[in-house]
Amino acid sequence: MRTPIGDLEGEGGLLVPEPAARASSNGHGPEDVPGLDQLTSQPPEPAPTPAGNDASAQPDRSRFRHLPSIAPDPEPGQARSRFDVGAGVVLYNDRHADYLMVKDSESALLDYLATLVAKEYVLYNNPRAASEDLAEEMVRMVVRVRRYLPKRG
Repeated sequence: MRTPIGDLEGEGGLLVPEPAARASSNGHGPEDVPGLDQLTSQPPEPAPTPAGNDASAQPDRSRFRHLPSIAPDPEPGQARSRFDVGAGVVLYNDRHADYLMVKDSESALLDYLATLVAKEYVLYNNPRAASEDLAEEMVRMVVRVRRYLPKRG
C-alpha cells in the first residue's frame, strides 16, 4: 500500500510505501520524517474532464479485462477460432486443417494456439480498424507473444 505525501495539495506527488510512513529505516517514527504532518488518507481528486468531451472517448470499463482461456469449440464453423466474450474463452476449431497439422507437436501446437489468442485479442480490441492497421497490429502482437514462447527444438 502506498501513501501520498507532500507540502501542498496537488504538488509533490511523492509516494512512499506505508511501512516507511510508520517508521523510517533508521528507527525513527513518522514524527521524525519531514512533511508527514501533511499526510492525508484521502485519495487525490480525479482531474476534471474538459467540457465538450464526448463520453464515447472514455474506455469501456465493462469490457473483459483478464487474458482469455482457451478451449475447443463445441460448435466449430469454418474459422480457426472465435472469442466468446461472455465466458472470456477463445474457442479453437479442433477440426480445422491448420490445427490438425500441428496437433501432434507440443511446441507447434502451443505456437498455433498462442497465435489464435493473439488474433482474437487484436480483433476484439480493434473492432473498427482498417485492414492494413489490423494486419500491422496482428504482426506486432504475434512478435511480442512469440518472445515468451519456448524455443522450438
